[in-house]
Amino acid sequence: MSWPLPSQYPITTPYGKRGSYWSCNENSSGNGIHTGADFGCPSNTKMYATIAGTIRHRQYGSAFGDRQFAISPSAGQPFEDGEVFYAHGNERLADGTEVQAGDYVGKSGARGNVSGPHLHYEFHPNHKNQWNCGVHADPGPTLGVASGGSYVTDHVYRSKCGYGEPTNGDDSSDTVKELQEILNRTKLTGGQTLAVSGVYDADTDEEVRLWQEQVCDDDPDPAGKSYLGPNQFKTMFPSTVYTLHDDGDPAVASGSPEPPVSSGTTLGTWLKGMNFVVDDSNVPLGRESTWRGVEFLMVHHTGGPGDCTKSESDLANYVRKGGPETFPPLAQIMLGKSGKVWMTCQERSGQPDPGRASHAGNGSGYGIDPDTMNERCLGIEVQCDGTHPLATHEAQYEELIALLAALAARYQVPIQNIIGHKEWSTTGKVDPKDDMNKIRSDVDKYLNEEPEVPPVTEPPPTIDLPETITFPLGIQYHYSGKPSGTMTFGSSYKKLDVAAWKPKKNGLTLGMLYLNLSARDGEFRVRLVRDPDDATAYQTFYTKAGDPFLLTHVWFESGEANRGLWWEFQSMDGETFTVNTRYAKFVTIPWDVTVALENAFKAYEAVSASVTSVINGVKGLLKQ
Repeated sequence: MSWPLPSQYPITTPYGKRGSYWSCNENSSGNGIHTGADFGCPSNTKMYATIAGTIRHRQYGSAFGDRQFAISPSAGQPFEDGEVFYAHGNERLADGTEVQAGDYVGKSGARGNVSGPHLHYEFHPNHKNQWNCGVHADPGPTLGVASGGSYVTDHVYRSKCGYGEPTNGDDSSDTVKELQEILNRTKLTGGQTLAVSGVYDADTDEEVRLWQEQVCDDDPDPAGKSYLGPNQFKTMFPSTVYTLHDDGDPAVASGSPEPPVSSGTTLGTWLKGMNFVVDDSNVPLGRESTWRGVEFLMVHHTGGPGDCTKSESDLANYVRKGGPETFPPLAQIMLGKSGKVWMTCQERSGQPDPGRASHAGNGSGYGIDPDTMNERCLGIEVQCDGTHPLATHEAQYEELIALLAALAARYQVPIQNIIGHKEWSTTGKVDPKDDMNKIRSDVDKYLNEEPEVPPVTEPPPTIDLPETITFPLGIQYHYSGKPSGTMTFGSSYKKLDVAAWKPKKNGLTLGMLYLNLSARDGEFRVRLVRDPDDATAYQTFYTKAGDPFLLTHVWFESGEANRGLWWEFQSMDGETFTVNTRYAKFVTIPWDVTVALENAFKAYEAVSASVTSVINGVKGLLKQ
């Protein structure tokens, strides 16, 4: 389920409100009920699908405008027996278009019987393609909220809208929950779905910073220091829906608590430079206790039931945030099953990287005081359920050896100081199941082996084909070449930025177009044009955000000698498309060749028929 508009546009008239404007289910005073929920917004505000289904154009009366439509789920999809209905819009997708919750479906407007631009949104739980006063219901279930517009609390407090809240000792804040609900309804580039915990944590901090930049067009606050100023507070919580309490800045505005860095850690950046695949986003700060820097490297396994097949990100987040009766972060690094390095701890200001984590526990030996290994040891949790050695997973093990070698070189850690948790522990730890002497030996070999030098080979010669080649029989091939840089096109048709193709003879022309687009939710058309401006029929294509869009499009056309042919594009949703790699190819076969080919095929068919007749005659004789 999703919100049908950007989240700053709340419900302005809820479902079920009574008034003389509406005629359905009138009471004794003649006041009917509002059959849907109205969202006040400017014309041409983008609308989004609240549920998955198929776009169906509807005609429920002129009062709803001439661009009304429903989203009708199929069997097995949520709300399969009914539909949701959008009215008064200026634009809608083509009838029959399949959409998922959150997909673009059209633009709002003021068509039909309205007093101003808005979206009228209805839920028909048990009916499709019919409208009367008995089909509608509260649309709240399709929005994941109550349709009245307030979903956790009516009263919101600005002092709670900052990183680290609540700071008064409460476990959670209803204002923060409401903030998290609104952010989850907002389509933010690079955003995420927040847990509605009521705690303004690092994830909420990152989402608010994206919201400040993309919705408010403000410079985002520093990581870990975000909060809502007075104007942002009013934008986040419209006074038409909420009772606002501007009771001052939250605690973070005065400089506390200390922030985590949302992305880019010191060690993570270095490992990326060493060609490791690294995730170092939203990494928490290490412990405030004594941290002397890296003198040891300790290998662990995560050890939970089913850990070998669990989500790497879920395990990494557990190592970062811990659980009940733990003291996170629980290691500096988590090595995933894929070989990906997840940074789970980073240094505090003035500390050496990568900061202190709680992983070694109680132990003794190695010439240091008992139970003090966490002060000087970098811990690596390897994704493994603990039922077998780490070397069982060969690719992950190879990455572990390479990682240990890189860390030993960076921090000048002797091979003998690469240890297993079981070698330090005095509480019976058994991880890892591997022979640590074998791991140390493999790291030593990795650090000291001579690199294999590949043989020097001459590069293959390059062949520069001309743009146009004429083959026997007058058949012509033309390649446009790939223009450098990018090109854009909008709502007006725009020509591909290469020279037009002019065949030398009349004939059948096959045109091929290749496009690599920067994908977004959108729709565009392609057509082939003959000079002067004689356009063929167009073809429409749909793109989706986050999915690469590669187009190889072929068209057959009657080509005329010395009459130019070229490709053109047009955006159908009013927004610009960016094209990266693009080129065109044409092949023209003269008409006299195609006629000769046709005659040859006809002759072949005649001969084939004669041979078949003879064979059938022989078969008849054999049967006699």
